[in-house]
Amino acid sequence: MSKTIYTFSFLLIFITLSICCKDNKTYIREKNIDFFLGDKKISEKKYFELLTSSKGYSILKNQNSIYEKNYSNIHNTEVSKEESLSIILNKSISNEKNYKLVLYTLRNKKK
Repeated sequence: MSKTIYTFSFLLIFITLSICCKDNKTYIREKNIDFFLGDKKISEKKYFELLTSSKGYSILKNQNSIYEKNYSNIHNTEVSKEESLSIILNKSISNEKNYKLVLYTLRNKKK
């Protein structure tokens, strides 16, 4: 008798958990999350096709000015011989169609 109660309880818990987990997976797919962490302009669907059109130069020029304004230190462009500069390119592929590239510039082993 107790063996059937344990078996029934196990099946009930298993079915409940499998239904709950299935609902969570469909919720994540429906939410349509954007995992892009860099410049949102690059994540647009036809961004690279736009670069080859007549607007390409102005798009890249605008992107470059935004990058210089937000990420570069123009006043400190000299690097002494004692300092070490290096770059790290991290890439991760989640499936055949989605990938992420991140380029880090390190100065004295600091980002």
